[in-house]
Amino acid sequence: MRRQFVDRLVKTSIRRGFWGGSSVFRSLAVGMLVVRGTKRIIGRQPETVRRVKMRPGTSMSLSVRRGGGR
Repeated sequence: MRRQFVDRLVKTSIRRGFWGGSSVFRSLAVGMLVVRGTKRIIGRQPETVRRVKMRPGTSMSLSVRRGGGR
């Protein structure tokens, strides 16, 4: 529900700010887009590449690649 509210607020502020000419809504839109972008860049979750079900007595070898990009 909160996500829908924020999405609607962003769309409204973009429409009224950039297309309507309201400086208040324009600054609100820019601020919200900056916060969203910052959260997306900083708050990245680790990518799950593979899941394996372990049973008693089995062993596993892990290798880590540097860089993180595919």
